[in-house]
Amino acid sequence: MADPRFKNLEIKVGLFVVIAVVIIIALVIAIGISRDIFTTKVYIDVYTDTGENLAKGMPVKYAGFQIARVNDLALQDDGRVIMQIGIPTKYVKWIRQDSVFSLSLQNIIGSSYIDVKTNLQSEAPNIETGSIFSLKRDQGLQGIIEQVTPVVADLREIVASVNTILIRFADKDGDFNKLMRGLGSLGSDIANKEGSLGYLRSDVVQNEIANFLQDLRSFSESAVRMAHNVESGSVTLKRSLEVFDEHSEPIVVGTNEVVNEVQNMVRIIAPIVSRLDQVAANLERASQNAADGTENLDELRSEIQSIVESGNELILKIQNTWPISIGNEKTPEKVPLK
Repeated sequence: MADPRFKNLEIKVGLFVVIAVVIIIALVIAIGISRDIFTTKVYIDVYTDTGENLAKGMPVKYAGFQIARVNDLALQDDGRVIMQIGIPTKYVKWIRQDSVFSLSLQNIIGSSYIDVKTNLQSEAPNIETGSIFSLKRDQGLQGIIEQVTPVVADLREIVASVNTILIRFADKDGDFNKLMRGLGSLGSDIANKEGSLGYLRSDVVQNEIANFLQDLRSFSESAVRMAHNVESGSVTLKRSLEVFDEHSEPIVVGTNEVVNEVQNMVRIIAPIVSRLDQVAANLERASQNAADGTENLDELRSEIQSIVESGNELILKIQNTWPISIGNEKTPEKVPLK
């Protein structure tokens, strides 16, 4: 008689085995689905000259997403390497006959993968089983090194040139240090008011320039007053002409005297104009050489005084000249020179 503890044991064991098998099959199916094992695929061939950095099972990516893996990798009789890639049909719409397959790296030292690029504006048809492509290789680390090598050579030349320049700067007897010492001496002369440039900052030169500018300002004020007196004389002349119209008959008698006075005034004006030219020349020379200008200030002041006095005499004679003096007894203001 069977032990009641083992009653229905065979049924329980069988049920457990069935459940385990179902779970295993479900896992296999799930893994297959996740890896697109049970998905319908389009198989294409990609040729390359070398199998370097290529491996079976390496990922194939489009726009950064993995869409397939390399199913097979083999060497052809002609020496070329062929890769077979199975692309799920749901991704076929993104791959076209003019798409570019290239070997890329995750980073400089990262793993390799096949990158697919497609021009979506292209009118080329989608891929189909048996489509053939050529693998394009991106520049790897060696290519980058080859590009960087000329730059490194240029950098070495630049460093050598900079080193040469630094050596010249460090040379105490070099041109740079001589220049800096010269600039230092020049700055010291200016700061201490020594030497040629330092003399320009000295108090003597500054005082001479200030005095000259003061004299020049005084002359300008005198010239303004002289112009005012001349304007007053012109007004007086106008009034005299009006009187002249009223006394035309007596004026005819004094015509010769007026002519003589005018000739005398012309002779007086001529040297005044000559002196003004000399003053202008003296002013120009004084402005060009402020340091030497103070030695001529007395002479310049005398000339200006003479011009002012001559102008006063001219105005006085104009106002006293008959018939201009008719109806005008006011003596013009003499222009003093400060």
